[in-house]
Amino acid sequence: MPTDPQPARPVGAPCEVVFDGRGWAQLRWAVVDVEGNGQHPDPDLVEVAVVHVIGGQIGPARSWLIHPPRPVTWQARRVHHLGTADLDDAPTAAQVAPEVTTSLAGAQVVVGHQVRIDLAVLGRCLPGWPTLP
Repeated sequence: MPTDPQPARPVGAPCEVVFDGRGWAQLRWAVVDVEGNGQHPDPDLVEVAVVHVIGGQIGPARSWLIHPPRPVTWQARRVHHLGTADLDDAPTAAQVAPEVTTSLAGAQVVVGHQVRIDLAVLGRCLPGWPTLP
């Protein structure tokens, strides 16, 4: 871990974890996972999950199923086991956007597997979510 303070980076910027001299447990973390419908090149959201780590303590998980505007591909269904029919009664991305953005507000570090892709999908599909530079 670097000992010198480093400048803040935009959320989702590709980088190693950057600390500003504080220990990891002093930061507010959001662990994010996004599932898409498999459409290319720009998938639509079908699920968003968030778990906060605050003060070194893992908080409760929160997730939202989302009705995508285009069908779920068979390839995506093989990965996350959610098909178009499973999402018929789910709200749209625009309907859950306020809850998701509120849940992520205040996170100082956002982490996840392929988080740059996840954050790009959130920026494209959720009104009001900041897009990556």
